[in-house]
Formats: sequence, structure tokens, C-alpha cells
Amino acid sequence: MNDSGASSERPARAVQPQVALRYAPDPAWVEDNPPPMMPERSLEDFTDQGVLRILQDTQLNLTEPGVAVHMRVLQRVLTRAGAERAANLAIEFDPAYEQLEIHSIRVLRGEGAAEYAQPDAMQLLRRESQLERLALNGRLTASFVVPDLREGDQLEIRFTQFSAHPALSGRYGGWLIFNAYAPWVETRLRLIHTLSRPITLEPFNSPPAPQASAVERSGAGALVTAKTRRACT
Repeated sequence: MNDSGASSERPARAVQPQVALRYAPDPAWVEDNPPPMMPERSLEDFTDQGVLRILQDTQLNLTEPGVAVHMRVLQRVLTRAGAERAANLAIEFDPAYEQLEIHSIRVLRGEGAAEYAQPDAMQLLRRESQLERLALNGRLTASFVVPDLREGDQLEIRFTQFSAHPALSGRYGGWLIFNAYAPWVETRLRLIHTLSRPITLEPFNSPPAPQASAVERSGAGALVTAKTRRACT
């Protein structure tokens, strides 16, 4: 790649924490299932740069204003280089219309566990990559380096991103991807919405068939359906 001019990206600057970043337990609507069983075959396909990708769990809630996306990621560190790579966490969001809740940054070692999702644990950084063009996007990056991550440790991260972009007027569109090029031992996708809300799903390349269930939401008198897709690669 040729670089014919000076880079327009400036060093990241720390900013003061705002209400856009909070620390809280998992939302009540999140379904918490145990991690997947390890396959008997080789785990090489799920390993990259010293990290074993065990679980990627995405849950989308469309029953509230805007959209809430809950992420749960579980990885196992296999090498020292993998520990350095996995320890650096970065979550990008726009505080103008998004809020970020950190639920857990947990290191599992043997039968013990260490929790690092404490108030003020993450540093908020502002990166403006197009200042030379006088373009500011206002996006922030919540950054954290997990201390003392070692070979054999498992790292579990849980967070929810709440978004209500004014231009969308409550609508939502997005991709839910089962990644065949960098697969996880198990990928879970769960979509929650009221039965009265029309949802259009366009599957590509034969993804797993969804399992749908309907329940009455407590205190709301509305039926809520959840569609879950799972892929054990």
C-alpha cells in the first residue's frame, strides 16, 4: 500500500466519562445459557493468533424504543501472544444516540474467577480520523486492558449497546452473520420483538433455521416472540 501524504488520524484523546457509559447487570430479557461443549475434532479451525473462539452470543431486543444489542463473547487464551491480543478490549459507540452498558469482564482461571467490570474501569477515548477534512463524527471508544491474562485463561465479556438513531424513527436494519472464515465453536443469534411488529428476514447461504417461541411480557399485556438461531460449526 502506498501512502502519498501525511496521515489524517490524530492520537486518541481521553475524555471524561458521561452517562453514555454505565456499569450494570445483564438486562432481564437476556437469555443466559451455558457455554457450548467442545467438539471432539480438532479446534484448529476455531483458533487464531493464539486465541480459541468458543462462543459469540448476540441478542437483539426490538421491544423497547430503538434497539438493544447484547453481546457475550467467550475466548480461551492458548499462547502468550494470544493473551496480549485478547487483553486489549475496545468498544466503539456514538454518545449522540447510543448508550453502552458494561456487564462483565471476567477472567476464568481454573475454578476461580476475577471480575474487572468496575466503575471507571474503562477509559473513554475520542478518535477523529478525518480532522484534515474538517469532519468530526463524535464517536468514542471504551478501552480497557485486562491485567495479568495468562495462557489457559478464559475471558468472558458481556455488554449491551442501546441505540435510538433519530433518522431511523424506531426502525432497525442490520446483518446477523455466521462467519465461516473465522468461525466460533458456537454462534448464537437471538431476536426479540412484539408479535405486532412486522419483521422481514432475508436468509443467505442457508443459515440454521430459527426456533421461535412466544411469551407474554410481564406487566405489558403484549406477546413477545424470540427467534433463536444457533450454529455449532
